[in-house]
Amino acid sequence: MLSNKDFLSFLQDETIDTSSEDALKKIIDEESAKPIEDMNTLLIEHCLDAIAVLQNESQTQNGKEPDDTHVKHKRITYKKILILAAAVAVLFAGILYVSADREEILFGGIVEVFNDHVRINFSDIETEETVLMYGSALKAELAANGFDGVVLPEIFCAQENEIVKLDYNSYDMIDTVTVFINCGDMRVNIFIDRYAMQELIPHTDLPNVTSEIVKVETQSADVFCCEQGELSSLNYRCGLDLYTILLYDTSLETAVELAKTVQ
Repeated sequence: MLSNKDFLSFLQDETIDTSSEDALKKIIDEESAKPIEDMNTLLIEHCLDAIAVLQNESQTQNGKEPDDTHVKHKRITYKKILILAAAVAVLFAGILYVSADREEILFGGIVEVFNDHVRINFSDIETEETVLMYGSALKAELAANGFDGVVLPEIFCAQENEIVKLDYNSYDMIDTVTVFINCGDMRVNIFIDRYAMQELIPHTDLPNVTSEIVKVETQSADVFCCEQGELSSLNYRCGLDLYTILLYDTSLETAVELAKTVQ
């Protein structure tokens, strides 16, 4: 969690231009262009906080009440988009907003297909939290930091996997963790957003979808798989947790097989 003291120090740093959204977005663009392992996610977090402050000030000046919950979810989602963009070398401007006509509805309305992205309405899925614990260094690490009972593809919980980086953040009623692991030759990025209540669970927008959407039903969750440019993704909800898993240089067929082992 970012402290108020650290954020204030960032705003007062004369070497960083925090005067406008454009300047802050330029910093984010430059940082997101770096290799993922070198990306300064803390700097990105500070920039997103500063953008939220500027947007709240603008809303206040226009006589509107700032929507803090929306800003926090937007901030979390934008961070996911940044890492996805770095992986495919494209920063999708404005992807957080619906900008196209809906073309198709799948799986009883859960999935909406637009011409530039796919939306999954996780709030419409009925699910119960499933707790299945077994020997795993990753699950033990997550549980020690408040993320107990996570459900992941089985191979990601193998003891021989390399945990490259974990990034925890906590907001009002939303806790998040971003995980980078090396699973054999596969590079994996895992996002978990844990919400305090059902009413806060949002939909998920997926940019740059280049394949069909495949739904895999498991004991723990309904997993939606697709290709997004040069990577594949698994997207699902279990209880109050939302999961997005990015698999680099991995086919849709492999993603589907991994989804079958989510537990």
